[in-house]
Amino acid sequence: MDNVNDPVAPAEHEESEAFFLKRIYRDFFETVQRQKYWIALFSFCVVLLVAIFSFLQTPYYQATTTLLIDSDMAQDPSEQKSLGNLELQVAIIQSPEIIAKVIEQTNFSVDPSVDSRVDPREVFMRFLDVKSKKQNKTIDISFLSENAETAALTANQIAQAYIEGKTTKSSGVVVDSVESLQAQLAQQVEKHNAVKNKIAELNRENPELGNENILADQIKYLNSEYVKADSRTMELRNTLSELELIIKSGGNIQDHPYVASHPRVRQKMDRIRDTEIQLLEMEQEYRQMHPTVLKAQAKLKALRQSLDDEKTQLIAELNAALKASEAMTQGIRQSMLELQAKEKDFSPAQLAYKNLLTEETSIIETIRLLNGQISKASIAGSVKQTPIEILSYAVTPLSPAIPNKPRNILMALFLSLLASLGLIFLRHYFDQTLKKDEDVEWILRKPFLGHAPYVQVPKDSMDPVLKSEKEKIYFFNFFRLICANINFLLGAQTKVSVVLTGSLPGEGKSFVCYHIARTFANEGKRTVLIDADFCHSTISKMFPREGERPGLHSYLMENAPVDEIIEETAYPNLFLIPSREAKFSAPYALRSKRMKEMLNVLKETFDVVIVDTPPVLVLNDAVAISELADIRVVVVEWGKTVIKSVLRTVSKIAPSDSALTGIILNKVKHWGKQYYYEHYYGARSGYFSKDVGTPKDVTPQ
Repeated sequence: MDNVNDPVAPAEHEESEAFFLKRIYRDFFETVQRQKYWIALFSFCVVLLVAIFSFLQTPYYQATTTLLIDSDMAQDPSEQKSLGNLELQVAIIQSPEIIAKVIEQTNFSVDPSVDSRVDPREVFMRFLDVKSKKQNKTIDISFLSENAETAALTANQIAQAYIEGKTTKSSGVVVDSVESLQAQLAQQVEKHNAVKNKIAELNRENPELGNENILADQIKYLNSEYVKADSRTMELRNTLSELELIIKSGGNIQDHPYVASHPRVRQKMDRIRDTEIQLLEMEQEYRQMHPTVLKAQAKLKALRQSLDDEKTQLIAELNAALKASEAMTQGIRQSMLELQAKEKDFSPAQLAYKNLLTEETSIIETIRLLNGQISKASIAGSVKQTPIEILSYAVTPLSPAIPNKPRNILMALFLSLLASLGLIFLRHYFDQTLKKDEDVEWILRKPFLGHAPYVQVPKDSMDPVLKSEKEKIYFFNFFRLICANINFLLGAQTKVSVVLTGSLPGEGKSFVCYHIARTFANEGKRTVLIDADFCHSTISKMFPREGERPGLHSYLMENAPVDEIIEETAYPNLFLIPSREAKFSAPYALRSKRMKEMLNVLKETFDVVIVDTPPVLVLNDAVAISELADIRVVVVEWGKTVIKSVLRTVSKIAPSDSALTGIILNKVKHWGKQYYYEHYYGARSGYFSKDVGTPKDVTPQ
């Protein structure tokens, strides 16, 4: 709402805003109440059209199979990473290999509804919908079909084809791994037997070797420890080199198995993933800058920073562990060198015996490790647990998914009502016109004099077309009320001069002026109506006479006497001072001493002097003569004249608060018994007769 020239004080700004909101909702609910049957009819038509369209559509049934993918159950780290990417698995499910296999199983290509010139896979994909749910680690496979059983069967077959492909690949990897390990084990067993035979042969040839095994046992032990320490050092060095290479290349060490499998890292990653899911849900529920969203974002940022710190800490720990392992390896090596120096004093047989014992120990350890790996691989291949399982199979749907008739009808009803109410609300939200007496009194801070109803008026006439005597009573009582309010504002003053004007042409000010004058005359008051609108002279045209007529222009421009310009009309007590249409403005003449003298003379002769002036925002004539009048009346067209224009008009003709000014709303629609009589008097006041709704002791005009 434009607040230019708004008389409301700044201290009342909040109250003013509250009033405008109240005004919007008031007009909104009144319009809804008044147009409720049209709204209902519109909604009914929309719902009917949607219902007809829904019933004419070909029904399609949808069935859904849900897969649960638990990447933690995968043995291979690379497989864990692959299964953890649900979007990748969605792409695999929709891959040409899977789709082609299912098409072959379901004979989709021979479906009569499928165009033979189109690739069956392309058509198949139109009916397939695969969606992942990261928070639940699930994938929904949905399929549409005109046949309910086909929809369920196809969804289940797609899931089964995907699982079979994954299972076959995993099984092949397990078989290959077991066979390779078994071949390595056979080689180590054969090697161990050969070493045992050599040791036995040396014992037979040199019986004294059994008493000289203390040093050999020490060397054997240190050698075993050295192998372990060196292996650990090499492992740490390789891991650290890989991590440093990833960092130099700008990659993320989080994907490295050492980092990804670390308990502290996994714990923080789980917290980050849970926080990301919570943040996504919050962003969908709240606005971007909501405090809850901002708090969750800060938490996520802190967790990510903590994860980065943890990665740095792991690298530091890895460096420390590497240095410690290198020191341990070097210490063991030094001890071995010292014992080996003593071995120089041994006999060749003793040295050979010692070396064979060391080799045997190494072979036994290798055999132990291979047996463990074979056992794990065999268990992994025999256990039926798999990272992928069907959480729920698709069942034959009982009702079609497309069209969803109840949903479509409800949505049509909801959207049609929303559209109707939304348009009505927007209309009133952007409505900057005056429609109610409380609007006038609050916004303009001026007295409200009454309504003038919207009526059909014949061309070249100001007498409305009223269909019944009751309508006549209603119509003329509007103006009785206006005249009563004018008298109320003037108090005990018996002689009245009134200037009527408007903001812009077409608001009906001359019509209102004419009927106010007639109403005063009908009440027995001598009334003179002055036509001061030189540009149009609408009032003068309602009282036609042949030949040149002296009037207001003659008095002001030609110094004609007042008595010569006053005309009697066909209506008792109503007199007219016409004007000649001259297409010019005369503000200085209307503000002149002569005009003031004329008004004083007329007030001595007449009870009511009414002046019809041009619109204020077009000409300044009304501003000039308004200074000479007892009361200024601004006619506002109901629902058309904007508030900004009225404010400008009031500020021009009544620049001070002491200037007596009233407002009339003209061309009010929806007028009648309910609007007028009940609005002002109320059905329970006893002022009206309950049987006919007409004022007591009042006759039609």
